[in-house]
Amino acid sequence: GGLKAIHSPNTGIVDWRRVACSYGDDFRANGGTILTGHEVATIKDVGREIRVDCQDRTRITTKHVITCAGLYSDRVSEKAGGKRSPTIVPFRGEYLELRADKRYLVKGNIYPVPNPKFPFLGVHFTPRMDGSVWDLTLC
Repeated sequence: GGLKAIHSPNTGIVDWRRVACSYGDDFRANGGTILTGHEVATIKDVGREIRVDCQDRTRITTKHVITCAGLYSDRVSEKAGGKRSPTIVPFRGEYLELRADKRYLVKGNIYPVPNPKFPFLGVHFTPRMDGSVWDLTLC
């Protein structure tokens, strides 16, 4: 271990929950409505509007749709008539927190050089917005 690394000095860290909430506040302030907890069956452009049919048989008709589906984004894209590529491949990882007295060692994101056979495996060090550092081991 430790023979190769990727240096990415411009990689940043972001509190994505805070970003999403800020977008949501702007969206609502401009008359938008945010609906959560609706598992999408299909999204179809039907002329001058968009129809979202949900698994629970709820139908939403609107002029614009913004989806936020996380690990399901590829599937939602496909349900809207788009491509499912690139496909999201979920994997399991163990999050540990680096000891406070060792945080100074990590000044940015640290990723292993990917093995083409298993590009998602390895140990990642990720500084967090609160100053902590996560050690994520993907298996």
